[in-house]
Amino acid sequence: MKDLEGLIRRLVTSWCTAKNGRRSCNQGDHQVSEDRSRIEEVCAKNINEECLKEQSKIAKEIYEEIAEAKTGKVVILEAPTGAGKTEIISSVYLYQWLNKSWFAGRLFWVEPTHALLSQMRERLEVYIDALKNELKVIPRVGEDHGDVVDKAFLYAATITLTTIDSLAYGYVAKRVLSWVEMGTSTGRYTLPAGLITNSLVVLDEAHLIQDEVFLGPRVLSKIICSVVKAGGLVVLASATLPTKLVELFKGECDVDPTEHKLESCMKRSIDIDVWDDKLENFIESHINCDESALVILNTVERAQNVYNKIKNKIKNKCSGVSRVLLLHSLMTRGDRRSVYEQLKCGDGPTILVSTQSAEVGIDFKFDALYTEVSPIDSLVQRIGRVGRGGKPARVRIYLKTNGNYPYNDIVMNNTINTIRSVNYLKSTNLDDINMIKKLVDDVYNKETVDMLATRGDELYLKSVEYLSQLHLFAYPPEDKLYLKPSYYVDILLYDDKICERDETGLKCDRKYIEDNLVRFSISEIRTESVNRLINLLKSVRNRVYGLSRCGKVYDNDKEYCYFEKVEYPENRWEQYAMLAVPKGEVYVDMFGIKYDLLKSGQQSPSREEVDRGRRRGRK
Repeated sequence: MKDLEGLIRRLVTSWCTAKNGRRSCNQGDHQVSEDRSRIEEVCAKNINEECLKEQSKIAKEIYEEIAEAKTGKVVILEAPTGAGKTEIISSVYLYQWLNKSWFAGRLFWVEPTHALLSQMRERLEVYIDALKNELKVIPRVGEDHGDVVDKAFLYAATITLTTIDSLAYGYVAKRVLSWVEMGTSTGRYTLPAGLITNSLVVLDEAHLIQDEVFLGPRVLSKIICSVVKAGGLVVLASATLPTKLVELFKGECDVDPTEHKLESCMKRSIDIDVWDDKLENFIESHINCDESALVILNTVERAQNVYNKIKNKIKNKCSGVSRVLLLHSLMTRGDRRSVYEQLKCGDGPTILVSTQSAEVGIDFKFDALYTEVSPIDSLVQRIGRVGRGGKPARVRIYLKTNGNYPYNDIVMNNTINTIRSVNYLKSTNLDDINMIKKLVDDVYNKETVDMLATRGDELYLKSVEYLSQLHLFAYPPEDKLYLKPSYYVDILLYDDKICERDETGLKCDRKYIEDNLVRFSISEIRTESVNRLINLLKSVRNRVYGLSRCGKVYDNDKEYCYFEKVEYPENRWEQYAMLAVPKGEVYVDMFGIKYDLLKSGQQSPSREEVDRGRRRGRK
């Protein structure tokens, strides 16, 4: 293998083989081996040579720019969903392992959501396995979720899959290995910054750093451009990157990013239909029994309600659909992983009901999409989940919802006006990256972005102040850095039969915690999310515990975490890095937290209560 085209050919073939070879997970080893050889042959023959040449051309350009860079570099790769940007970026990094000409020893592959890390890890591991005969040293792939329990601190592996939060908080010395020595706190405060600066950093699905006050793009651009000015190499990849965001990075980095656009050569056939009504009113009559469909709603509550409606229809009227699955943020990590495994392994029609969790990273061939309207960049990503592999697909967009939450009113109104404008979306070729960019820029125009930013200026200025106080060989500031207008509270769903519990405390195995954790998002500017968390804690007030410490039991080499009883948890939840609540009372397996518990009719908390919920002062 002497060139990038040959490398990308190998990557495409290996991933195609892995995807199609796992559809039936109950086959014996011998049958799987025979099928794999046959599938690999078919995948190799069916490679789209036109797409391969375009991918190779762009990969070569990016590789040469990065390998020959004398200073820091920002590269922007824009490509329609499913067009092959993952193979391009992966080949740029892995090619140096084959030709022994190095520009970066490590790779940080950064995703906007935790759900994407394991999926991307699987894909990168498939790529590396396909190259193992050519590699003298096999790079290891690991994940850093920024967990309270499993503290990897960005040292996970040569190729580390991580989130934007974990990368940024490592760089600004908020997540570092530290200890007390002779009564003084010390630690590796600058080590993550050094690792990042000497690595290739890939911000995948970069458009998702946007938020309702344009805080994330502004703060992250300062952090990333600090890396670039120190000589770092950064790639931003997305299908829906607003021009305003690109201009932000240009201004902060003091260098002009090189921009590459991958034109899709797949030419998908997607029929888009727009309904001026609510999805939940029509989904039972609109969805077909014999199709694999993706159904996306904007809130967990509506996703759970629609899931139940579809389950009832399938039970009473359909026999062809093999599975109806649910996926959202208030499900445990173990249940979410199970959903992905079921999507990968199985034959016959499948219906997946989801929230924004399915907008990116779901690599499964759906025949149809039924979705509530969402901001235009989100909507394009949702549409990109269907029509893959050359198979015609249908999309139905429902313009009415029960309010715009969790999205901004201005952005939602701009999106709806764009869609209604001579049915603009239906006549747009969503495989044309220039058309996609025009759609996104029409919604995220300068006036809109400036208006959004005004609402987040206070948090932004606090973050700028924090960054200005960072100095080499000095302790990091004690103030808080606001990377986005929200943060997470880790909630463990414990089972008395597995964890040990008494009147004063709780003890759980670390592996159990990893599989039974829910990350509860708390907004810095809205009160609804704090209200929901308080309602949940009140519903199980006498059975709430707060994390006190974790450690190994050396006689069996297991690691346990210990929790203390929390009295009046609705007033003290902000003191703990993790809370534990009884699983059986608040959670249904493969369905999620019982949403009725989150909206118990309590009044919204005051701004003072919201402020107390911030991470400042957590244990």
